[in-house]
Amino acid sequence: MREKGAAFFDTWEKQLAEMSTPEVIAAAQKRKDEISKKYVDVLTAMQETRAAFDPFWGDIGTIKKTCEAGLTPDSQKALATQVTAAKEKSATLKTRAEAVSSKLNEIGAIYQKP
Repeated sequence: MREKGAAFFDTWEKQLAEMSTPEVIAAAQKRKDEISKKYVDVLTAMQETRAAFDPFWGDIGTIKKTCEAGLTPDSQKALATQVTAAKEKSATLKTRAEAVSSKLNEIGAIYQKP
């Protein structure tokens, strides 16, 4: 995504260099700057989401292995802590995924402007 984003903004820069009307250049540059900042925000939010996903998925993997091995009263008690941790991590993951969605909606709103 980073490479495609860089290529997108490089193309935009080349197109700006080919423009000759100062007002159009100013408007295009303003929109590019706005989208560029939002794009960085999306990338940051996605990195934070990935950082929350890995520990959550590790907990889910542990829970799955324990369940596949056969649940006993003792293994169920041992899983309680793991399940609680996974629930907490899922809340963090959900919040971060919602942040990504919100950031993407902000970019979409830019394109909806007249």
